[in-house]
Amino acid sequence: MQEIAAASIGEKVRKGHPGNMHLWWNRSPIAASTALLYAALTDTAEDAPAHTAQQALLMGLAHGDAACVAQAHEQLKKQDAPCVVDSFSGFGGLVLAAQQMGLQTEASDLNSVAALLTKAAAEIPARFAHIPPVSRGAAFDQPALAEDIRYYGNWMLRQAEIVGTNLYPKVNGSQPFAWLWVRTVECPNPACKCKMPLASSFVLSKRPGNAYWAEPVQNGDEFAFRIHKGICPEGKATNKVGSAGAKFQCPACGDLATDDYVKKAGQQHRLGMQLMAVVGTDADKKVYFEPDAVQIRACELPKPDDLPAGSISTNAHWFSPPGFGLTEYADLFTARQLEMLTAFCNLIPQVVDKVASDALAVGMSDSSGSLANGGNGALAYGQAVGTYLALAVSKMTTYHSTICTWNNQSEIARAGITRQAIPMTWTFAERNPFVGTMGCFSAIVDSIADSVACLPMQGSVHVTQQDAVHREYPKNAILFAELPYYDNVGYADMSDYFYIWLRKCLKPVYPELFEKIVTSKEELSSVAEHYGGDAAAAQAAYKTGLETLMQRFAPAASETYPSVLFFQYSKADQQMIFAPAADGAAESRFANLLQSIVDAGFTITAVWPVRAEQASDRLESFRVAVVFRKNNNEVATIRRSLAAMLSREMPEKLEQVLTADVAEYDRPVIALGVGLSTATRYKKVLNADGSAMKVQDALQLAAQEAAKFFAAIEENSEEN
Repeated sequence: MQEIAAASIGEKVRKGHPGNMHLWWNRSPIAASTALLYAALTDTAEDAPAHTAQQALLMGLAHGDAACVAQAHEQLKKQDAPCVVDSFSGFGGLVLAAQQMGLQTEASDLNSVAALLTKAAAEIPARFAHIPPVSRGAAFDQPALAEDIRYYGNWMLRQAEIVGTNLYPKVNGSQPFAWLWVRTVECPNPACKCKMPLASSFVLSKRPGNAYWAEPVQNGDEFAFRIHKGICPEGKATNKVGSAGAKFQCPACGDLATDDYVKKAGQQHRLGMQLMAVVGTDADKKVYFEPDAVQIRACELPKPDDLPAGSISTNAHWFSPPGFGLTEYADLFTARQLEMLTAFCNLIPQVVDKVASDALAVGMSDSSGSLANGGNGALAYGQAVGTYLALAVSKMTTYHSTICTWNNQSEIARAGITRQAIPMTWTFAERNPFVGTMGCFSAIVDSIADSVACLPMQGSVHVTQQDAVHREYPKNAILFAELPYYDNVGYADMSDYFYIWLRKCLKPVYPELFEKIVTSKEELSSVAEHYGGDAAAAQAAYKTGLETLMQRFAPAASETYPSVLFFQYSKADQQMIFAPAADGAAESRFANLLQSIVDAGFTITAVWPVRAEQASDRLESFRVAVVFRKNNNEVATIRRSLAAMLSREMPEKLEQVLTADVAEYDRPVIALGVGLSTATRYKKVLNADGSAMKVQDALQLAAQEAAKFFAAIEENSEEN
């Protein structure tokens, strides 16, 4: 297990990784999950040679070895494997882990973007795994789907370039690399009232030997920008005052635009934006130009009429722009970006028709129905290719919006969404979608095609949009899912950024998936804004949702195999379990999860850290796998007997599982799993007053025994 945990940390989104298809938050690792799932479905070998071979296979799976995956696939064919269900599929990482071993898999997610990503990762490729490419001239050296995505993506790019000719005029004889902008507001000084810049930085480049900066020069009641080559003088780098809030000093009169003033101006739609510099290239260097009339005119466009609708969440913890009057997602783009993205969206139906027509020309059936209805003929294939190219358009928005800032160290525009939040930006970068590598349409299409070429494309996978709490579960199933962790990530709110563009592209393809204007907000979470700002109600709803989910799953659960749920174990959980308050009344979030599992008729067999990043004191939480199976034991016991049993059994079990390679950070939570494997094997544990003992109490009993065990080890170590 320690090797699996290490592999989980080490998995990176490299070329060909499914994570390159589109952004998703807290992606489940694929290879490590494959190893963990295989371990859950196979018995531990008893004789030494077989055990060694089994461990080698697990290590190979954890590191993504193709031969080991094939071996595991063949072995699982020989047994009556359960249906694997991931009801919080996210981007499809756990589904892919099950799929590549040939397991029957059902996946679902209430979030439309997540459901689409899982379809793109697992369901669609398997449906078209054995066809040749339909694009004329495409080479069949990769799966057809990957080749056709690349081919028709290039066709789509050529059509978009026709539209882009006037949108992106040349500078110094060549295509610009980017345009650097600054937001503006009227100076609060009544005697000045100039349109002052709100610049977090006037420094364009800090690269040694290629430094540039922009100087605001007053021209009546406006400013122009003079570009200087060289290091920016001290005091000229910004007119922002302090690091907190939106406070800016007017370069003309020196008056201060306060945070409240700027917010009020934004809410009254009085924030503007101004082009500060045009970034060109000269050989291997970036060159910075003052915007001329041609460049300015190309930017001054009316917004398209058919903008995608969608309001930004007012949750200020994650979303800053609404506080400054940017309330719609369309407000996060320049008019030119909106024109460009709309043009790409409008090309998707043309691509679908073109691919379907070419598919018919090479003999593909025209009678099997649409992609959403399970079709596998020409129409469905055209829609499949269109789906991946729509994902490319959606992924482009990560690099083409006004929340993309300019990295003046490396001279490149940063991605706009790098964490689970949408920030407010003051100086921002507008990339050229037809130039460069990162963020340009052709590079994004290539990255998606590379990912599709590496997908398993096998097994039986069915993906639906459903609420995990209320869905029906198939018989003989195991849960293999990553639980959303309370309000750690606002999946539904964050997804709207992409959903509005995907809906514009794919509503005719997936009418039910994109029926709503924005994503469903009834997800399992404790985001207070979804409950009228009532944090207590949100927490209670999350707890109730977990209980309902487990109760609905229990009748369908496998009698033979365990299920695995991944959860974030936090410092707060650790505190409530190992150092509870005097009254001991508070239950940890971790205990709430375990209680819902036990109350549904399961026993906890293990808790194991499967981290997504290296252990550190700074981490507030880390990922754990909770393993549980059907509990058919009708025997009850009393608390005093359980305490004695834990005292008797835990030391020996801990010596077996806490080997030398188990990190010290991970030992306490593993010890809790050991204690729970004893405490939850009974139908019920009774307190002295006859009431049922809660899992929180069992955790604390296990923690006490674990503390004694660790203290004894430390004492022996000091003596030696």
